[in-house]
Formats: sequence, C-alpha cells, structure tokens
Amino acid sequence: MTLPAFAGGPWLLPKRQGFFQFQSILPVYQYNSLLMGNFINETQALNRKVFNADYSFYLEYGITDNLNVIATLPFKHVSTGDLTDEQAFDDLLPAGELLGLSNPRVALKYGLLAKSINISVSLQTSWNTISRELEKGLATGIAANSFGLMAHIGRSKEKHYGFLEVGYHKYTNDFSDILEVNLEHGWKLGQRWNMAFVLNVRQSLENGPYRNLNLEQTGLYPNDQEWAVISGKIAYETANGFGINASIPLVPIKFKHVGYNGTVCLGVYKKF
Repeated sequence: MTLPAFAGGPWLLPKRQGFFQFQSILPVYQYNSLLMGNFINETQALNRKVFNADYSFYLEYGITDNLNVIATLPFKHVSTGDLTDEQAFDDLLPAGELLGLSNPRVALKYGLLAKSINISVSLQTSWNTISRELEKGLATGIAANSFGLMAHIGRSKEKHYGFLEVGYHKYTNDFSDILEVNLEHGWKLGQRWNMAFVLNVRQSLENGPYRNLNLEQTGLYPNDQEWAVISGKIAYETANGFGINASIPLVPIKFKHVGYNGTVCLGVYKKF
C-alpha cells in the first residue's frame, strides 16, 4: 500500500481556486502471498499470483473560502494469473481479469480555525460502483457504500508543515466500520521541491459479519482489510502551478489481507 500523493490536511483552497490530479498506484510486481500481521513476519500464501493497479482522478475546489468540495474517481485493474509454488487453498479459483470503477468518493471540508493552528472537518461518502467476479475472487473495490466524518488539524511555517487527520467511516452491506488516521510532516526544499513522511492507518472495528473466502484468497477487497505503513513522498512544482509527485512505502507496520509486494504512486497535478 502507498498513501495517495494528493493534497491533504486542514487547509482549504480559497473560493474559486482548485487542485486537479491524475495519479496511478502501480505494483512493482505481482504478489503471491498476503501480509497478515505485524511488519512482514506473518504471511498467507496464495494459489495464484495477483495484480492490482489503481488509476484515479482527484479534484478539490473552493466553493467558498471556508468550504471545499473534494471528489475522487478511481478505476481498478485486477487480475489473477500463474499458479504459485505453494497451493495454500484446497479450492483452486480460475484465473481472470477485471477492469472497472472502484469506489468514487465525495467530501465536503469546512474550515473551523485558520490561525497559527488550522482545524477543519469533513463529511465523506463513497459509493459501491464496483465490478466483481466472485467465482474468480476478483473485485475492483469494496462492495459497500460508506459514510464518514474526519477531523483535520495542522500547522505550517515557512519551510515545513505537519498535520493529523482522524476519522470514522460507517459501511453498509455487513462490512465492518473503520477508523482512519493520517499523520504527515513535510519540508520545502528550495523553491520547487517538497518532501514528506506519512503514517497511514486503516483499522477495522470488526463489527461486520460479511465474509467471502474467494476474496480472502486473492486479497482483493475482503472485509476487515487493514494496514499501517510509513511512506515517503516527494513533489516538484513549476511556477505556473503544474506539478509531479511520487510516493513509496518505506516502513511496513501492520497488515491484514494486504498483498505482499512493493508499490509506487505517481501523480501529475495542476493548481488553478
């Protein structure tokens, strides 16, 4: 997993200003096992190698100086292919491939305080517009809608910034609710470069009974999927508001039903 490299934190865009980005999260290689515990000590072998890539459009726009709208439109490409050396499950699923929408997300972020410390809150929702072929263990997202509330707090100075985001998301269709935490600290390097380190946490409350053994066999969006990972980000921005950024995972902390492989997140954005 990597934290998407788009904007975040408690800061709001002024009225009629925006931020648009296209980004992709690409696997370094297909995975043949799932991480199932702390660090990379506990794994679950798979019957087939799995590919999981993400492509998304992100938009943030200032409706007023204190109210922003945020929208994400994600697409997924997932597939299962060659058999692995270890046959971990008795039920061998057929190989397959899916391309389609994942879970689009819309949020409204409202600013509460904009002084030495900035505070805002956001209402968020995601939708079940995914594709699934359960007989093959394939899915392009979570088969549920979600509704969430997040709090954002942070501060910035001339050369560095930091923020914390904490939220609760309620899921439908018997999926478990989750807690989400994002902690980021970054630095400005010269006139054009920025870098940051990020802690990204998704913690299941395990209060939903939904279970599908085929999705657990591929790691493609089963219930109770979790992660905690520290990532590194770097970005370069031109004088006219165009920019590129990248993010890679650095320190794996905790995982459940997450593919054991490296990923890289690449983005191209424009401020307007």
